[in-house]
Amino acid sequence: MNLYTALIIDDEKNVRLDVADALDISELFTIVDAYGSVETALEYLRTDDKVLDFIFCDIQFGKGMSGIEGAEELRQHCRFFIFFTDHFDDYLRENALLKPDDYLSKPVQLEDVQQLMARLGLRQSLEQAERRIYALQPPQEEVEISGRPRKTSRRIRARVPILLKDVIKVEREEKYLHLYGAGPQGTLVLLGQLRMALRDFYEQFKKLDVFIPPNSSVLINVAYATKMSIHAIVYYHDRKVLVTDGYRRKVRAYLERNRV
Repeated sequence: MNLYTALIIDDEKNVRLDVADALDISELFTIVDAYGSVETALEYLRTDDKVLDFIFCDIQFGKGMSGIEGAEELRQHCRFFIFFTDHFDDYLRENALLKPDDYLSKPVQLEDVQQLMARLGLRQSLEQAERRIYALQPPQEEVEISGRPRKTSRRIRARVPILLKDVIKVEREEKYLHLYGAGPQGTLVLLGQLRMALRDFYEQFKKLDVFIPPNSSVLINVAYATKMSIHAIVYYHDRKVLVTDGYRRKVRAYLERNRV
């Protein structure tokens, strides 16, 4: 599988590391380098007039050129120029005429990178990576502190690789998608979480024909479905989920396409 070359520019080391981590675990990028200023990045790029696939650049820098000031020349050295920032709305208002190919909001996470690639139409060559998901580890058990239950927390949770074939159900719960797999004695266990909209997850894997949507909150892995109709899906140890009116067309299309 071909990887996209990428350069990261940000004056905060932790941000550079976070962005590099998200790009790396996506398995789609080769990170050629990371720089703390626009000037040093341009010095590198001017050598042999390098042209990369992606440049990810912050907008505001504490010293030297801003991302906006360097954008015109940086664009000459990449196919896709991406800003990342935590103040993108302000940037849009103040610099409406200068538009990147896209943007990522801080803190950058794997789901943001996956959605970026989908928006740019670069998913057709990435099928191998799409068969595996890197999801957030399930939250740790609640720990008693001073008589009150409290969850341990980290700004960035570790991620675990999950094979699509092992995911029985994807369910939207508040701001996360919960990925469930097989547990002991026919139970479902939480394999991991994604900070992602269900519709985006479905569109990302739609071409693989792995999941079918009975409603706006759930996806069912068709490999675990024992009975399907346009009214209900029975799956994994006789669990049943009703198909709502708005999703019957998608279920019917799947049934016809696969002659189930």
